[in-house]
Amino acid sequence: MWSIIRALIFSILHHYTLMSPDHISHFPSGDPHTHASFIWTASVTATLEALVAIAAAYFAALGKIKTGEIHSNLLKHRFGLRVNE
Repeated sequence: MWSIIRALIFSILHHYTLMSPDHISHFPSGDPHTHASFIWTASVTATLEALVAIAAAYFAALGKIKTGEIHSNLLKHRFGLRVNE
């Protein structure tokens, strides 16, 4: 859950808040279609990250997700690895 929240914060800061090379208004001049595509993908990425963060927080509040539970289950069931519990 915390990974997606950090990704969302990174996206918002670097695409919309801080003046960085990744800021949507800092795109070099050139093809307007490329600039529009960059703005669109930044918006879609931030929206998806926000939705996933909300879903993760919801399921964590229900107790469906515990710290490390998903990774442990993936390692156990998918790859047959034993994880210290």
